Amino acid sequence: MSASYCSQLVVTDISGIFTTVGDPGAKFQFQVGPSPPPCFFTIGGIYSQRTVSPAIDTFNRLYSRLRTVDSSATDPFNNTTMNIFVQQLSFGQQQYYQQLIRLFQKVYGYNLLAYAYAGKNGTTPFYYTFETSSELSQYREANGLINKLYNVDSAYPVTSLFFLPFPPFCN
Repeated sequence: MSASYCSQLVVTDISGIFTTVGDPGAKFQFQVGPSPPPCFFTIGGIYSQRTVSPAIDTFNRLYSRLRTVDSSATDPFNNTTMNIFVQQLSFGQQQYYQQLIRLFQKVYGYNLLAYAYAGKNGTTPFYYTFETSSELSQYREANGLINKLYNVDSAYPVTSLFFLPFPPFCN
């Protein structure tokens, strides 16, 4: 489920958007957190960010809201009973994935600043433009990696937790 705030114009505080998240049969309003900084996206994925400030507030807010709907609900991003398969990477694989994540962080950071600047000045944002087709291809691969690392819970994708109204989250 994608958040539905992609076309909203935000002029002031970007952390006050309410969106419906979770199972369509158990809808509730949840205030998404502010856009995380580029360093939020790491090879550790969303589970490694569960207890990191300031994102912890957003995760805790979601979990509190889930508990009001269902007192037996488990935290979707801190569930110790989940079977998570870990694959060891060679040094070369690790370096390659780190390179992809750095590219994603660069584009994400640029687009986040472009969106914030445009909102502050009431203008149209100018998002990142790729210099070469190979950079675009690498970015597409990086985006696929980030989707695997951060959209691990289909009911609560990263867009249901944080305000992300710019590419690659909204096109």
